[in-house]
Amino acid sequence: MDTGPTPVSYETQIQPIFDAECVRCHGDGGTAGLDLRPGVSHGNLVDVASQNYAPALLVDEGSPSTSVLHEKVADTAQFGGVMPPGGANLSSDDIELIRRWIEEGANP
Repeated sequence: MDTGPTPVSYETQIQPIFDAECVRCHGDGGTAGLDLRPGVSHGNLVDVASQNYAPALLVDEGSPSTSVLHEKVADTAQFGGVMPPGGANLSSDDIELIRRWIEEGANP
């Protein structure tokens, strides 16, 4: 019996993306105002209104296309420029993991 793909793990799959690509700006004392460090990132993202694009949510559980996080990393231009800025975009695999995690309900 095929049960489908294994659910995305926030701790072992999503947080490492933030650690590698985001916390240099979105960390303690970062200039971007959103802390994505381990232990605080999930609570700072899920069901939290975006400061720049309110009433849009940073992560809208179950809906990648209305989540600022997904749309920024996927570079859809729905919510301004791509993240991370000025460097290489996230890999398509990382973007897909973020999309799946949100679609699955953005579990911690």
